[in-house]
Amino acid sequence: MFLETLAVFVLILPFSVSSAWGLRKDVQKFWHLSILTLGPVLDAWITWYFLTWLEIGFVATWGCTLAAGLISCIFLQPLLSPRRLVVFRLSWQQVKRRPRQAALMMAGLLVASSIITSSLVVGDSLDATLSKEVEAVYGETDLLIYQKDRRTGFSFDMDQNLTTSFGQSLLAAGLADDWSNGIDTSATLTREDGLALPAAGWYAYPGWKGVAVNQVVSDDLELDVGDQIEVSWYSYTDDGELLRKSENLTIDSVISMDGRGSMSGTKSPAIFTSLELSQQLQSKLWQVNMLRVSLVDDLVASETIPDIEELFDYIIDYETSGYEINQDENAISISSTTGLGRLDSNFMESWTENSTAILDGGTAMEVLQIPLTQIRQGAKIMSLPDDTIEEILVTDNGDWYVSGGAVSFQKERVGSSHGWEVPDGGLIHDVTLLNNSILVAHSDGLVEIPDDRDGDLIHHIEGEEIRVAAFLPQGLPDLPSTIFSMDYLKVDDTDWIAVKHLAGSEVHQYVNEEWVLSPVSGEWLFYAGEVLIGSPNGWVNSSGVNSPEGWSAMRNGLLSNNSTLYSFDGQITELSQFNDKCDERVFAHDGETICSTADGVLIDDGVLSPRLPMTVDIGGFGVMPQLLLATDGPLSPPQGDILISSRLSDLNQSDDVLINGLIPWAYGDTLPLLLEIEGNMSSLDAPGLDELESIIIGFVNLTDGETLASASEGERSILVISDGNFSAVESWLDEISGVESMNLKIIPAKENALASAQEGAGVLSAMFLVFGAFTIGAGILLVLTIVMMLADSRRADEAIIRAVGLKRSDMRALALMEGTITSSSAAVLGGAFGLFLAWVISLAFSSVFASAGADGISFSFSLDSMLIGMSYGFLIAILTLWLTAFWTSRLNIVQALRNLSPMRSRGIPWWLFLLLIVFIGGGLLSGLMIFTIDSSSSLRFAVWHIMASMLIIGIVPLFTYVLPHLKGWQIRNTGRNTMAAMGICLALWALLPDSIAPVDSGVQPDEISFAVLGMVQVFAGVMILSGIAPRVASWVVGRSFFTKKFGPVVKVSLAHPSASPMKTAVVMGMFSLTVFSVIVLAGYSVQFEEHSSGFVEDASGEFEILLSSSRQLPLE
Repeated sequence: MFLETLAVFVLILPFSVSSAWGLRKDVQKFWHLSILTLGPVLDAWITWYFLTWLEIGFVATWGCTLAAGLISCIFLQPLLSPRRLVVFRLSWQQVKRRPRQAALMMAGLLVASSIITSSLVVGDSLDATLSKEVEAVYGETDLLIYQKDRRTGFSFDMDQNLTTSFGQSLLAAGLADDWSNGIDTSATLTREDGLALPAAGWYAYPGWKGVAVNQVVSDDLELDVGDQIEVSWYSYTDDGELLRKSENLTIDSVISMDGRGSMSGTKSPAIFTSLELSQQLQSKLWQVNMLRVSLVDDLVASETIPDIEELFDYIIDYETSGYEINQDENAISISSTTGLGRLDSNFMESWTENSTAILDGGTAMEVLQIPLTQIRQGAKIMSLPDDTIEEILVTDNGDWYVSGGAVSFQKERVGSSHGWEVPDGGLIHDVTLLNNSILVAHSDGLVEIPDDRDGDLIHHIEGEEIRVAAFLPQGLPDLPSTIFSMDYLKVDDTDWIAVKHLAGSEVHQYVNEEWVLSPVSGEWLFYAGEVLIGSPNGWVNSSGVNSPEGWSAMRNGLLSNNSTLYSFDGQITELSQFNDKCDERVFAHDGETICSTADGVLIDDGVLSPRLPMTVDIGGFGVMPQLLLATDGPLSPPQGDILISSRLSDLNQSDDVLINGLIPWAYGDTLPLLLEIEGNMSSLDAPGLDELESIIIGFVNLTDGETLASASEGERSILVISDGNFSAVESWLDEISGVESMNLKIIPAKENALASAQEGAGVLSAMFLVFGAFTIGAGILLVLTIVMMLADSRRADEAIIRAVGLKRSDMRALALMEGTITSSSAAVLGGAFGLFLAWVISLAFSSVFASAGADGISFSFSLDSMLIGMSYGFLIAILTLWLTAFWTSRLNIVQALRNLSPMRSRGIPWWLFLLLIVFIGGGLLSGLMIFTIDSSSSLRFAVWHIMASMLIIGIVPLFTYVLPHLKGWQIRNTGRNTMAAMGICLALWALLPDSIAPVDSGVQPDEISFAVLGMVQVFAGVMILSGIAPRVASWVVGRSFFTKKFGPVVKVSLAHPSASPMKTAVVMGMFSLTVFSVIVLAGYSVQFEEHSSGFVEDASGEFEILLSSSRQLPLE
């Protein structure tokens, strides 16, 4: 309270002291001066104390405090000074006797308070509307606590018992008065006829019974109690695969959009089920993903989070945090089961600090796993669907690789590849090459896969097992029930099939509209001028010529013997020698030899080039991407090098390789890392490397590994400890486990939502205030115009008053007292009128929102907004009146009584020096203020322009007015020259680019900067016109054309504006600001419309309808 009281003294005491000093000879008793000095301070302090007790906001409190002090300072004077009592009675008579003038004055003065009030009340209305929505969504919930999966971004499932422990501990600690744990997710709700709501909230918490939908679902889908609804949702498997599930449910109740019904929003659909039903349907038994907490009334949600985190840290152990310890004899491995399976840098820093005590004489090794998406050395190496290839088909565009359950296509043998896998682990039964595609018969249908990765799959048959990759309207012949494989061939419109079954193999030919059994049996078919029938034992043509006995046969009419590849078409043709790594199962040859190996495929065109699958099947661990390892031990090569496994030993080891990590690739980073092959892993003398050969394809340096894995510095996948202390490891893991390691999110959801609502309301209010600033400026100039007009009309009256003994200070007091009466009344009326304006604006917004299908703005206002509008409107008005009172009090009695024009004083007036000091000092202070504002803030633009404008106004008159008068230079119209020079300098400043402003690159000016620069430009134009226009107009009307046509009319019409430059400038400024604000608002509206339409055009392109969804509910 002491600091606030001191602030009141600092604010009010200068006014009260100056008032008391001016009346020091006009009071009857000396102690009256003490009342004049301390009375306004006391009144202001009482106002501050009362408003603080009412918990009024900071801005409103201090605005009212300053206004109360000024009013007290003005109206205490008539109570203690007889001279001021006379002045007060005169001012009151002026208001009573001339109500039209008082009304005109009030009309000008209420502009500021009405604009400020309406702008703030619009914000209050938006705040109230959004706050109502927030209250409906969150109710008594203050905190949302959930675990976020770093891999998927979804809320991660937590053990129900763990969240129960969390809730009970919050109750026991006195932080919460209620809690509930359950499942929050999204679902698609579909009616029986297919009408659906694609994204509805699905909530399940303890104590809820049956299935309920809110009124929005009931209205949109026209459902009622007893109707059935299909609920569809997506979930992730342990392997990260996204699965869609659905279930038909019967609606037990429809609940209103109050309380629970509005958990998803007052206009959003939602379904509510019992927790047990949701857990059962989503296969989440004893699992929840959300803990909702209601705090005790006197706690602030955001301030309680540190206490809650500290409390939870005691409950969370290492298993809860997702750390996993595996022990094998003397080795202990630590890994993480959450997110990407990484041990973050904080974990590793803690390990470094505690490793000496934990190891207890043992050793440790840090391991980083690096999943890969591609390896390149002349060709893209990772292009196979599996490491066991069943068939290779060569085309002009590239090569098809067929495995037991997938196919892939590599473009031009060295380029990019794409593939397709049979759903649900199904098998491929047969494939047939088509033009630019391959037809695949599999366990669940018949699909056509294009060789263009951007082409569309064509599912000819779905949901049915297809054995032959062909369209056979005649069907198949009678075949045994157990079939191992089938092969199809079409020659000269004749269909052939080869079947391998439990009893052997057979070949059928479709002739004369029936299937005929061939006398030659086999399981493969090939055409080489005639039909060839083959099996692993050999080939035979339709003429009965057999391949040499004892030779191995492969698909595509190929034979092998003694590491030599042959083709057979009734005759034997040697093709090439093949490498010892070829396993003689699958071959293809088109001048280059392609063969299957134990690891994938080997291509021999004179230079060996391996092909590997994208993934590798590791027994017990499932399917994983190809991996590199990086360690901090002796297995680590130097940075920039790679040690390769035997699976890559056929690469040219004198050449570099380009490697892309899977995780950077997934996030759009396609730039590969260039590594030099240092040697083979087999050159390392380390136990267990033979087992790693089947899992990883090389070792790299940790620095390179962090780049390829998109890992932060120090992040690891596994920590391996040898001969360590197991109990010490467990204790250490429990110690570091907590909210952070568990990635537990504690969100003050309601508080954040309310803060966002207030911020949005503040932005809207600021926008109205910025554009209202032009209107306020025009209102101030209107008041100046009115005051000047009234001063002219009262010149004779005021001269008589001066003649009977009143001083200039009394004349100023007369103007201020009259102005205080009118401005205080105008402030109150302006506040009321501002409420009316805000109500009209809220109706307009409601109409706009209603046309878009949304709720309108609920009209609402706060006492703060009204007090701010009234108090600051009054302060702006009284400041304007005080300045004009100084101007009008400069009255020459003789000139006024004789109605003579005022004579211009010679020399430099003292007030000009005062103004120059004020403007130059203000400019320098504004310049210093720039350094107190963050360089990324757009507010720097506004302060930058204020600084420049004040310095220009303060410095230019020194050269155009002060210096000529001091030197005695005979320069005419120095005042107009000064106005014009200031206007030209301000206009030139406004034309300078924003890039010279001291702000960070990329920061753009905001609305405040626009308002400041707009006013500067308007006043610059007014100054230029006021200084130059009269002389230009006089020169123009002096031309013979105007003289002959209009005579002296033009000169007479220009005489009064030219003789009263101050009034002319004020009137021009008022109208200029009004027109400027209208044009700006119109331009802003057009610009927004064009920007919106352009954005829509850019986003939609040639499309009329856009479908979008969330990650939780992807489009099918």
